Amino acid sequence: MIFYFTWTLIIGFWDFLFAPVLPTFLVGGSIFVWYNYRENGVKNFSKKQLIGGVFVFLILGGGVLYVNVFERKGVAQISPPLTAESTLRAEAEKDSDKDGLKDWEETLWKTDAANPDSDGDGTEDGEEVRTKRNPTKPGPDDEYKSIEESPLKDVVAEITAEQNLTLTDIFTRDFLTGYFALKNTNNYTPETRDRFLKTLVGNAVNVTSREDTIKDLTLVQKSDKNTLRIYGNALGEVAVKYRHLAEGKELSIVDDAVKQESREKLAELEPILADYEAFINTYRALPVPLVAYEVHLALLNVNALTRDALVKMSRLFDDPIGGAAGVKEYRKAAQDGAVVVRDLKNFFEEKGVVFNDNDPGYIFNK
Repeated sequence: MIFYFTWTLIIGFWDFLFAPVLPTFLVGGSIFVWYNYRENGVKNFSKKQLIGGVFVFLILGGGVLYVNVFERKGVAQISPPLTAESTLRAEAEKDSDKDGLKDWEETLWKTDAANPDSDGDGTEDGEEVRTKRNPTKPGPDDEYKSIEESPLKDVVAEITAEQNLTLTDIFTRDFLTGYFALKNTNNYTPETRDRFLKTLVGNAVNVTSREDTIKDLTLVQKSDKNTLRIYGNALGEVAVKYRHLAEGKELSIVDDAVKQESREKLAELEPILADYEAFINTYRALPVPLVAYEVHLALLNVNALTRDALVKMSRLFDDPIGGAAGVKEYRKAAQDGAVVVRDLKNFFEEKGVVFNDNDPGYIFNK
């Protein structure tokens, strides 16, 4: 049984793990399908199919709450639809042939989930893995000493050969190495699995972006009220020009793209990204009074965080884990942005700068 998960499952996992409330676009929106191969013997699989197995592993340590099943050509539908975490966990724990390897693990080891002895050498697959023997190679000369000698070697080689690893590639590589180590030392327990998962997920989502520093700014030494008023009005003019970015269409676009499985819909993020880039560059080019450099950097960096999050979201069909991390970062940027605006208003108030009603900087009056 070869698992393939679309990005919505991952989004569900991240939100279940990190967010207090699931996003509204997740309800009834996730897809959980698998391609069901019935041929006898050992199967070959690609990196993308391995990634599906990785996400079953994630279910065991966190899971999702909303899952729909869609029937397609070559895809087996499960009935009734899976709509509860407990049911999803039960699927993840399934061992169809009772050989000691979960069905999703059979995917990783390229064994047959319907045959307890895939290589026909008289030893069940789970026992072979436990004793460091290749379950796809008939014994007795079937021992392996490293991951490169195991059935996992093809996927390791495929990922290693790639020049530009996505976050999904990195996550899968790290998962594969850690999973193999736990299995190889007979240390795979729910406790060690969950500790490993917590570390793995933490590393995946805590990827920092480059931030602007004071060296990136054009500073002016004058800090009198008139200079600050000119500065505030310049900020206001830029904000008015790009006010459409405050509409927050991005999550709706991503939602529709997922529901429609449409790259064309997702491409609607591209002009928004271009505007964010222009928005940031315009703010970066403004002359900044020295006393305002901290709030200006905060303004630049929170918008850069939003831009970087959108870049990841725009690639979600190619890098699902990166896309999921982008959603998390986008939400954080929205929260941080509100704090930055508050700090700007406080800054101008503390400096005694009040804008007239017809000034572009009026938006910074408290």
